[in-house]
Amino acid sequence: MTTQMKDIKELENDLTNKIHHSKSLSLIKKSVDDFGINIKTLSEKVFSKPTKKSRKWLMEILSKDSSKSIGWIHIVRILNKSNKIDQDIIFNELSKTKEEKLNSSDLQSKLIKLLSKNYNDQRLTKLLIHSDYEQIKDITYMLEDIKEKKDLEFLPKKPKNLNQIHKICERMSIKLSCNDYDLEQREDILALDGVEIENDMTIRVPRTHYDLIDLGEDLSFCIGNGFYSREVKRQNCSIVSIYKKSKPLYGVQFNRYSIKQAYGFDNESIPNEVLLKIQNALISAPEVPKDFIAISDSAWIQGYKYNNKDLYLLLNHKIYVYFDVEREVYEELIQSDRKGTYVNKIIKSNYKYEKIT
Repeated sequence: MTTQMKDIKELENDLTNKIHHSKSLSLIKKSVDDFGINIKTLSEKVFSKPTKKSRKWLMEILSKDSSKSIGWIHIVRILNKSNKIDQDIIFNELSKTKEEKLNSSDLQSKLIKLLSKNYNDQRLTKLLIHSDYEQIKDITYMLEDIKEKKDLEFLPKKPKNLNQIHKICERMSIKLSCNDYDLEQREDILALDGVEIENDMTIRVPRTHYDLIDLGEDLSFCIGNGFYSREVKRQNCSIVSIYKKSKPLYGVQFNRYSIKQAYGFDNESIPNEVLLKIQNALISAPEVPKDFIAISDSAWIQGYKYNNKDLYLLLNHKIYVYFDVEREVYEELIQSDRKGTYVNKIIKSNYKYEKIT
C-alpha cells in the first residue's frame, strides 16, 4: 500500500469516526434534503465511483461551517467541469492547509453574501452546484466592483445557471467603464424599428451605445466595443438587429445602398436567402441620374447632377452620391474654375457619401 493510499485510508477512518459520533449528523442530512437533493444523489454527481463512505465524506465537508449555504460552496469548490472527481481529489481538498481553506472560504462567503439578497438558499444551491471555482471568483470580484457604483437589481430573477450571471456581470462591467450616449440614428432608420420580415423576423433599431453592448453580448461578437457606436453616431453607417420572436438573431451594419457586414451568433454567416430578404427590407435602390452635366476642366470628374438635396458625381466613370449638400455649395461648385480642386477640398471633406455603381 502506497503512502498516499495509507493516508487516505487513515483519513477515511478518521472522518467515519467523526461523523459517527457527530450529534449534528441528522441535522446536516436534513439541511441537504431540504434543498431538494439528497446525499446519495449528490455523491453520484461528485464522485466517479460513489460509495457509502464517499457520502459520509460529503457530510463531513458540509459540516465544516455553521452556515449550510457555505457548506454547499465547499462542494462546488471541488467539482471539476465534468462534475466527476476521484477520491484522491477529495483527499487533496481536505488536506489543504488551514490558510488555503480560510482564503477559499472567505471568497465563497463573499459571493453568497452578495447573491443572498437576490436569491434564496434553494436557488443558490442550483446555481452553484455545477459551477467551478474560477467562475465563482470572477463573479465575486465583478459584483464587488459593480456594487460600489450601483445596486444589483440588474441581476436576473430566475437565472438558469451561474454562467448567465457571469455574462450579465461582464456586460454591466463594460457599461460602467464608459458613459452611455445616443447613437443618433437617422430618422429613416428609426422608422424601421418593428418592421416585420418574412419567417417571423423583426427589425429592431439600437438607439444607444448600451444597446449595442447588449447586442454584442447576446450575439457574442464585437459590435459593442465602442468603435461601431462611434461610426453610427458619426453617420458613417447604420446598425440594426434582426429578432426572431424575443431573441436577437443577427446584427447588420449597412449604408444607404449596401450592406457592409451581417452576422449571426459568434460571427456566423447568414444564409444567402435570408440575407437577401434583410437587404430588401433595409436597402433602397439608388437613384442613378442619366443626364449628368459634363465637366471639361477636370481629368477625373466627368459630370455632376444635383437634385436640390444630394450631389451626384461621375468620377472616373463611377457614380458617387454626396448627401445633404447645401444649394449654395452646389452653386459655388458650378461657378468654380477649378471644379476638381473644389470637390477635393470642400465636397469630399465635409459631406457623407456612398458609391452607387
